[in-house]
Amino acid sequence: LWNAAFHGFDPETSELPGWTMTGASVDVKLVPDTEEDHLYVYHNIIGITYLGSGDTFKLRPASLQENHIDSFCTFGIYAKSDVAGSISAPMKDRSGSTIASSSHSGSGKWEFIGMSSLYDRANGPQAYFSITGDVKVTAPTFVYGSASATPGAEFLSGAGARMSGLFTSNIIEVSPPNITTDQWFIPVEGNIYDTQQFPDSGGGTCSTTYQSVRRINHSNPKFPKGSIVTIMFPVCGNCVPCLAIRHNTYIQLMGESDFVPQPL
Repeated sequence: LWNAAFHGFDPETSELPGWTMTGASVDVKLVPDTEEDHLYVYHNIIGITYLGSGDTFKLRPASLQENHIDSFCTFGIYAKSDVAGSISAPMKDRSGSTIASSSHSGSGKWEFIGMSSLYDRANGPQAYFSITGDVKVTAPTFVYGSASATPGAEFLSGAGARMSGLFTSNIIEVSPPNITTDQWFIPVEGNIYDTQQFPDSGGGTCSTTYQSVRRINHSNPKFPKGSIVTIMFPVCGNCVPCLAIRHNTYIQLMGESDFVPQPL
């Protein structure tokens, strides 16, 4: 789930990134640490005061990734309430019918409200949380398969970010930039680039020159903002120009300064 930690809640509009809220009238607030200790680190608690009269308030993930392999899904949320039946977790089963988990007992303690089931492969599980009473909620989870997730325990968490792009190392051999410009175009399908050396100008002894790059892919196809790439530099010196990368607004180097290699 994206934003399973309930970050970015706007108290003015009651909007929560990654989630939709529809149905009965409610008052939604971020519960402060002074009122309730976090159940899981970095995971905020949302307090929902039910103002409806029989209608259901639905807290639903704005989107769920499709999965064409697993036929099971497991989802749920930690909830605390003094009202029996205040929250349950419905979804669409494999026949397209709506099924639901057991509801909160009203114990006033944290309970996991969720279920694992075969889901509707044609239209997706359409999972959401059905709320008909005052409740505090935190750390929702959704996974394909029958094993439940532990919030905050994974190395890569949805607690504070949405991930995209390459998640493996992909080495691509690339030509050096054009010597007439400080811009360089390289394939966006990679994240490690093995740069071939500039042509040898020949003709005997030469003084070492540098070809500086200040922008990479300034027009389409562009790298997403924040992309991290690794560039392997070619051998250079004398009659073979050296490739230099300049630290600036468009290219931010790890050392926060220009990288100017020394010739061999």
